[in-house]
Amino acid sequence: MKKIEISEIDYSLPYDGYYWYSNKQKPEIIKGKTLTKEIFTSLPFIIEGNFYNDSKGLSISIAHIDGIYIVQQANIKALPENQITEQDYIAHDLEGVSKIKMLQYWEEGQPDELLADMTTLIPAWQAFKGFIK
Repeated sequence: MKKIEISEIDYSLPYDGYYWYSNKQKPEIIKGKTLTKEIFTSLPFIIEGNFYNDSKGLSISIAHIDGIYIVQQANIKALPENQITEQDYIAHDLEGVSKIKMLQYWEEGQPDELLADMTTLIPAWQAFKGFIK
C-alpha cells in the first residue's frame, strides 16, 4: 500500500465502494461509478472512504485526519498470493450490503532467535476489496 495524492487517483475507472461525509448519518455507496475530484470538498469533508476497481485490482482508502486527506492505494493483483488473506466484516450503515471484503497483507518480519532465526509473517496493512450483498 502506498500513499498517493488525490490528484493521482485514476478517475477514469469505475469503482465499487463508499464515502462518508462529515455531515451525514450514513455513508454513500457507489457501484460501478467513476469518482470525481468534486467529492473531496473542504466542508463537508469525507470522514472515510473505500473504493475498489476489480478489473485493475486497485483498492483506494481515504481518511480525513487533522484537516488533511490521507489517501492510500494498493494494487492487489500485484501481491504474492502466499502473503495475503481475505476477511469479511459485517457492514454497518451500508444499505443493501451485508458484509465488506477486506484483504490482509502480511510481510516478512525479522529473524527470531526463539524460532531458530526463522522469520514469520506479520500483518502489515488491510485493503478494501468490495461488498457482499
